[in-house]
Amino acid sequence: KVTLPRIGVMFLGEDPFIFARRVANALQVRRNTHQGLMYNLFIDSMPVEGVPMLAPEQLNRIMSLALNTNRVRHKSIDTTGIIDELNFEYSRTMNRVVFDKELESGQQNEMMKGIVAPPLMAVSSRSDSELDVPPHDWAQQYCLFNFNSFLTKGELILCIVKTKAENQRILGMSLFAPHPTKTTKPDEFEHMESQAIVAAAAYLKDTWLTSLKNSLRNGLKDVGKGWFNLNETKREVYDISKLKKFMTMINFMMQDTLRALTEESMESYSSFICGAVAYDVEIEDIGKVKNTRLGESKLKWPLFKLELILNADGTVDIGSNSVPIPFEKFVEMPLALFDKALASVSDIPQLEPMVVDQIFWSSKPILASVHQEEPGAKECRERMKRALEEALVPMRQYIERFEEFREILNVVPEEYVSSFLTEGINADSIRKKLTSLMDLKAGVEDRIPIFMQVGPFELSLDSIRTALQQRYQNLTNLFLSEVAVRTKHICDELNKRTEQSLKRLKASNDDLEGVSSLEDFLGELPEVVGELDADIKKTLASFELLDEYRFDYTKEDTKRRWATYGLTLKVSQAADYAVNVIKSDKERFEVEMLEQQEEFGSEISSITSIVNNFSKYSDITKVKEIGENVQSINEKLKEYVSRSQLFNSREIALGRSTTDYNSPPFELSKVQKNFEPYSNFWLAAAEYTSCQATWMDGKFNELDPESVDRIAQNCFRVVFKSTKLFDGKLEDLHATAVKLKDEMEDFRQYIPLVQALRQPGMRDRHWEALTETLGFELKPDDTFTLRKGLEELKLADQMDPIVKICDVAGKEFAIEQALDKMVNDWKGTELSVKEYRDTGTYVIGGWDEIFQLLDDNIVMTQAMTFSPYKKVFQERLDDWERGLKLCSDILEQWLACQRNWMYLEPIFSSDDIMKQLPTEGSKFRNCDKLWRKFLKLANEQPSCLLYTDTPELLSTFQTSYLILEQVQKGLSDYLETKRQSFARFYFLSNEELLEILSQTRDPLAVQAHLRKCFEAIDKLDFQGEGAGMTMVAMNSAEKEKATFESPVPVKGNVENWLSAVEAMMKRSVKMIAKQAADDYTKNPGGRKQWVQEWQGEGGGAG
Repeated sequence: KVTLPRIGVMFLGEDPFIFARRVANALQVRRNTHQGLMYNLFIDSMPVEGVPMLAPEQLNRIMSLALNTNRVRHKSIDTTGIIDELNFEYSRTMNRVVFDKELESGQQNEMMKGIVAPPLMAVSSRSDSELDVPPHDWAQQYCLFNFNSFLTKGELILCIVKTKAENQRILGMSLFAPHPTKTTKPDEFEHMESQAIVAAAAYLKDTWLTSLKNSLRNGLKDVGKGWFNLNETKREVYDISKLKKFMTMINFMMQDTLRALTEESMESYSSFICGAVAYDVEIEDIGKVKNTRLGESKLKWPLFKLELILNADGTVDIGSNSVPIPFEKFVEMPLALFDKALASVSDIPQLEPMVVDQIFWSSKPILASVHQEEPGAKECRERMKRALEEALVPMRQYIERFEEFREILNVVPEEYVSSFLTEGINADSIRKKLTSLMDLKAGVEDRIPIFMQVGPFELSLDSIRTALQQRYQNLTNLFLSEVAVRTKHICDELNKRTEQSLKRLKASNDDLEGVSSLEDFLGELPEVVGELDADIKKTLASFELLDEYRFDYTKEDTKRRWATYGLTLKVSQAADYAVNVIKSDKERFEVEMLEQQEEFGSEISSITSIVNNFSKYSDITKVKEIGENVQSINEKLKEYVSRSQLFNSREIALGRSTTDYNSPPFELSKVQKNFEPYSNFWLAAAEYTSCQATWMDGKFNELDPESVDRIAQNCFRVVFKSTKLFDGKLEDLHATAVKLKDEMEDFRQYIPLVQALRQPGMRDRHWEALTETLGFELKPDDTFTLRKGLEELKLADQMDPIVKICDVAGKEFAIEQALDKMVNDWKGTELSVKEYRDTGTYVIGGWDEIFQLLDDNIVMTQAMTFSPYKKVFQERLDDWERGLKLCSDILEQWLACQRNWMYLEPIFSSDDIMKQLPTEGSKFRNCDKLWRKFLKLANEQPSCLLYTDTPELLSTFQTSYLILEQVQKGLSDYLETKRQSFARFYFLSNEELLEILSQTRDPLAVQAHLRKCFEAIDKLDFQGEGAGMTMVAMNSAEKEKATFESPVPVKGNVENWLSAVEAMMKRSVKMIAKQAADDYTKNPGGRKQWVQEWQGEGGGAG
C-alpha cells in the first residue's frame, strides 16, 4: 500500500502535458523554497554585534513621520521596543548585503555551495519617456480654473481658517469624562460619564454649531449677490452656485472633525476600561488574594468600589449602597455608556440649513458620524466586553468562597439550638460546641478583612464580617439561654418527682394493699434514687457550664440550684420513716383481716343454704319477684368471688398460707355452678313475661319486629334447655318450664304476622289491598294492639294473604328506596366549572366521577325495570332512565366539543390566523359565542341534572361539535398547504407551525423552531425593523456564525422568506468553502490557525 500526495496522481481524463508542467513547477517551487530557507538561515546566523545601527537623526525622522496622526499624537506611547526592532532589522539588512557580496564573489566554501539568493520583489519602474503636451492659452486656462474653483475670494479663505480653528478646538475635547484617578462607586462612575456625554453633545450641538454659523455668516455677509449669495431663496439657483460647493466642503470638514473626535474618544475610553480591568487574580483564600496588573493604566487603584451584601437566604451578592448589583451590570453599564456616547453625536445637524436659511429645507440633514456597527466601533466594544467579562470571572470565584458560610447564615437559630439539644443537656458536648462557635467567631476576624481587592473591584466585607461574628455570638448566647431555661425546667421536674416520692413515702395506709404498694415502692426506691442522683449531677454540671461563661441567672435560679442539690437527702430520710410505718401497719391490718375472714365464711354458708333451697320456687305468677331475687344472688356471688381473691392477695402480702375458697368447707365455685340453671331460667322467664305483656297490649305501631323476634327466640332457647335440665329432677319446676315453653311456642307463630304488618314499606294501597282481601278494614292506629288483632279480628287465620301482600310492600319499598338514594346522590353532584386561562370563559372538569355515577345509576335503573314489582314506579323509572340517558348523551357530546374548543381557542385568538383563515375563523367565532353562553349558565347553575335539562342543549353541542370538526379539518388542510410550500415545515408539529403562523408580524418568532427546520441553524441575525428588516447571518448551536453572501429581506409569507434563507444558506456555505480553500495556502498560521479561523463547513472542505 503506497500513499501518494494529490499532485503525484494523474487521472485518465487529465492532459499529460499539463500534469507534467504542474509536477515540474511544484518541484521548482520546492527547490526555490528550500534555497530561500537556507539563505535566510545563514543570514539569521550572522552576528549583529558590531554592525552599525541607525543614526539618531534617522530615528527621529522615522518616529516623527510615524506619530503624525491625531489618533496617536496625544498618546504617550513607549517606542523603545519599536526602536529596538528597527535597529535589529537594519543590522540584519546590512548582514544580508555582506552575504550577497560574498555569494557574488564566487569564493564560497563547501558549506555555502548551492545557496542562491531568492529573487527580490519586482518594483514597477517609472517610464522616463517624455509626454507630448499640447500648447494652451494661459489666459483662457486661468479663466476656466477661476470659473470652476470656489476659492476665489479672500472671505472664503478666512472662513475656512476660522472653521479649522473651531474644529481644532473640538479635537481637543472628549465625549467621555476625564479618566478617574481613584476608586469610585458604579453609580458615581455612570453618573459622571453620563454627565460628560450629555455636556459634550450639548457643546457640539449648541456652541460648536452656533460659533461656526456665526463665523460663516459674518464672513460672507459682505460678499453680496452672485456665487456666494447667503440670501438666495431659489433652491435650483443655490444648487449650482459656488456657495453650495463651499458648504459641502465645510460639511466634510465638520464630519471629519466629528469622526476624529468620536474615534479618539471611543479608543481612549475602551483603552482605559480594558487597562483598568486587566488583572491576573490568584485567590488563595477569602483574605488572601494576589492581584497583578496586566498592561499599563493611569488608574493605579481598583476601578469600582463595592460591598458584599448578605441576603435573607444566606447567599452573598455584590452591590453598592446596600443595593444588590447583578454581575451583568458591570458589563452592560460601561458598554451602555459607550453606546450612549456614539448615539449622542449621531443626530448633530449640518450647518448648511442654518447658514442658507432663506431656502425651505424639507428635512434637516445631519452630520455623518461613527456608527455602532462600524468595524472600529464594534472592535472597541467587543474588546471592552471581553475584558469586562474576564474581569468578572475572579469576582464570581471569590463570591463562591462565601458559600461555606451559607449554611450557618441560613439556619434558624432556635431550630439550630433545639436540634442540637434534642437528646437533652450534656454539659461536655455543649461546652465543645460553645468553644467551636467562639473559635469560629475569632476565625472570622482573622480570615475576613474589612476591605479586599479582587481585580478591578474593591470590596467592603465589613457587613458580612459583622453578620458572621454576630451570628456566632447570637448562637452562643442562645445556647446559654436555652441551657439556663432547660436547666430551670429540669430542676422543677426533679423537685416535682421528689415531692411525689416524698408524698408516697409519707402517705398513711388505709388497708393492707396500701402497705404492699408502699413496700413495692421501697423496693424500687434505690433505682429511683440512683436515677435522681444522676439527673441532679447533670443539672449541677449545667450550672457549672453557665458559671464558666459568666451567665447572669436570677436569684430564683440560684435557689433552685441548691434546692436540687439536697433532694437525695430528703428522699433517704423519708424512706427510713416509711420502713417503720410499714412494720406497725402490717401488725394492725393482720388482726383486722382474720376477723373479716371469719365473717366472710358465715356469709358463704348463708348463700350456700339459699341456693340449695332455691328449687322450691316454681310459681310462675311470682316470676317478677323471683327474677329480682335471682339478680340479687348473682351480684352477691360475684362480690364473694372478688372478696375471696382480695383475702388471698392479703394473705400473700402478710406471708401467710392462702385459703382455698373453692374447696370445703366453702366451695364457692360449686355454689355458682349449682345456681346457674335457676338463674338462667328465671331471668329468661322474667324478661319474656315482661316483654310479652308489652307486645300484646302495647301500641302496635310502636313495635319493633326485629326486637320482638330476637327476644322471643333467645328466651325460648333458654327455657327449652331448662326443661331438659329439670326433667326427672325437679318436677314442679319442670312443669313450670314446660308450661312457659308452650306459651312461647304459641306466641312465636304470631311473629311473622308482626313482621309483616310492621313492614316499613306499607302504604295506603297495601292497607286497602288487605282490607279488600280480609273483608274488613285493617289499618292499625294508636289504639290498635296485637291482642285486638288476634282475638277480635282473627288475623292469625288470615296469615298467608297478609304476609303475601306485606312481602310485596317490602319489595316495592326496596325499589322506592333505591330511586330515592339515586336522586339524593345527584342532588350533591355539581359540574366542576373552572375558569380557563385568560379567556373570560370556563371549562368543565371532574368528568370521571360524573360518568362513573351515570354508569352505575343507568345499570341499576335498568335492573329495576326488570323487577316484577316495578309497576307502581313504572312512570317514575321511565322518566328517571330517560333523564339519565339524556344527561349521558349531553355530557359525552359536551366533552368532545370541549376538546376541540380548547385546541382551537388559542389558535383563533391570534389576529394573524383569523386573517389567513377567515372562513374557519368565522365558524369558530359562532361556536365560541354559544360556548361562552352555555358555560356562563353552567357556572350560574352547576347542578348537573338540572342544567342538562336545558332545552336544545344536546342539539347545540352536536351542531357545535360538527362545525368545530370542519374548522379543524380546514386548519389541517391550511397547514398542509404551508408544508407543501416549504417542505421543511414537515419537521414541525402542528402546534409549532401554528405558533409561527400566528405571529407573522414578528419574524423573530421563528427563532425557537429553526433548529428543527434546519439541522445546523440555531439562530438567525436580523437587522433593521419593519419593512426594511433583513437577515444577515446564521448561527449554529455551537455559537459559530456564518455571514450570508447578501442580506435576505423579510418580505411576504414566512414560507417564502424561509425558502430564501434555505437558498442563501447553500450559496453562503459554498462561498465560505471557496474562501476557506483559497486561504488554505495563504494563511500564515498554518493549518491549525486556518481551522480555527474558518467555519466548520470550510474546515470540512479542507
